[in-house]
Amino acid sequence: MNPFLRIVCLFSLVCGLLAGCAPQPGTSPSDAGQQPASGEPQNPALPFSEEDDSQATFVDDIEDTPGELPALGSITFIVDTAHQASGEFVPYGSGLELSLTDAAGLTWTLAIPPGALGEPQTITMTALSEVQSADIPGTQVGGVLLEPDELWLDDPATLTVSGGGLEETALFLSGSHDGAQVNFAQQQEAGLGSGAVIQHFSSYTVVSANDPKAGQLREQEMGHYTELVQKARELLKDKNIKVPRPPAVPVTCPKDEDDSKAREKALKKFDEQFHRPEGELMLQMIAAQTALARMGRDHDLTLETRLLERQIKKVNLLIKEYGSQVEHVEPITRVGMQVAHNLAFVDPRHPGSVQLAEALGAMAERSIDKLLKELREKHEYRNVGAVMDMARRAALVGVSTIPLDDLIAKIESAMTFEVELTYELKIAGNQFWEIKGETSMRPDFESTGNLSWLHGLGMGEVVSFKNTREPSIIMKAPSFQFEVLFTSFDACKGTATLVIDRMAPSRETYIINEELVSDMPVVHNSWKATYEQYLQVNPMVGALYMFPVKLKNGDPVAVETEFTETAPKSKGQVVGTFRVKLVHEPGR
Repeated sequence: MNPFLRIVCLFSLVCGLLAGCAPQPGTSPSDAGQQPASGEPQNPALPFSEEDDSQATFVDDIEDTPGELPALGSITFIVDTAHQASGEFVPYGSGLELSLTDAAGLTWTLAIPPGALGEPQTITMTALSEVQSADIPGTQVGGVLLEPDELWLDDPATLTVSGGGLEETALFLSGSHDGAQVNFAQQQEAGLGSGAVIQHFSSYTVVSANDPKAGQLREQEMGHYTELVQKARELLKDKNIKVPRPPAVPVTCPKDEDDSKAREKALKKFDEQFHRPEGELMLQMIAAQTALARMGRDHDLTLETRLLERQIKKVNLLIKEYGSQVEHVEPITRVGMQVAHNLAFVDPRHPGSVQLAEALGAMAERSIDKLLKELREKHEYRNVGAVMDMARRAALVGVSTIPLDDLIAKIESAMTFEVELTYELKIAGNQFWEIKGETSMRPDFESTGNLSWLHGLGMGEVVSFKNTREPSIIMKAPSFQFEVLFTSFDACKGTATLVIDRMAPSRETYIINEELVSDMPVVHNSWKATYEQYLQVNPMVGALYMFPVKLKNGDPVAVETEFTETAPKSKGQVVGTFRVKLVHEPGR
């Protein structure tokens, strides 16, 4: 990255870690109960248990699971705010890691991967003290509370604990924020130490597998799992799989905070509805099995796999019916990714997780193409963020055959502009200069790491000079190169920042009656004096001028504005007008 761009990157957040999308899948399963729309890509046939002749159909609402699922027990605790860690999760960044050491000397670490959330979110982890349970055998040695309460992650996080000899022996339990409905959390895979797989935020506590009462805990959990198995078998007898209709979630800008909250509420409700009843039951069963495996019991995940196959049928129906509509892609992808992840965990050899990932990736790819078409043809600049989010979701499903360079090239082509810059200088009311420059602008992902930044290198020149009092004076000036960026390109807010290193030659030559009078930087010095308030200086690149501009979404002329300023020390004698025009000219 050249010095100019490297320094500019310090002024704004660089986002844009993207990955390619999955290939278009093959044929759709015949048991989904719906026919795909004409011309729409179909989904792959997935293998199911021979005895499974269930059908997935849409319903308007899914009631709570009949009969509350059994819980291992409950716990009590005190929230210890003196031992707390907090941080801001930034989408497209490097993820977030929080760590704290509680009053007992245990160190807790929460690692959230980069693709866990699509929106910025403040994450807090708080230690728990005096953790006790009257009905769960063993000593609860500590715990943490993860907030915001009930936050669901697109890509699971990991919670680990160290100290007190727990590195290989901790058994994680999870309950509500008030300590009710405690069950085993999904333990991290064997060989990775003591950890829990975190799909949603709640309270998490641990007991040691070496606890004197560990045998009682194992027996109690085996009884709990037996109850879950019975409910699973009853559920599998029901051949009518109920599927909630997904909410229409705009992929561009929320109108305000209330609109954003309503969007999240709709997504959360759909998540809950989708996972009823198979998901809630299956997650408890998986968590119980992984905990029992750590306590030395062999496990058979056949029932869990069959529950997940029912959820695959749900996702397939959602993709076929709603996958071609961009506003439904996010809710479908959220639940689909959870199903694919769980199936890969339960049965890594099951082809359903890969085929589901392919279908989700292809759905995201088709949405990207539609969003880019709208960006090119309707100048919908707000789609840039949506495209980046779709690309993030395509990457998260874990199947990618389309090269990253191809995706970046599509976005760069759709975001091509021409910028016209004019600087008019007036001194003492009788001397006038006009300087012009223009260049093509497009995202330069290789240099900036950001597909919503525009970059260009252009040539400027003094196109006219006039001195009304001394009309015989001739001015000559060399052409000059300028570098320009549009950063913080936020079409939702209708704002951006133009960053430019110069808009004047280094010096000009003035001639009277064919004799050299002077060789001086009049225009250059006037530019510096006139626009001093927009100047930021760095030793590596020198002067950078930053002008806030307004974006016009839906208009091929994205920016058209001017800045007229008077040099502060000139007593009104030096006046500059800087005009900016940014025209959208996307490639095809």
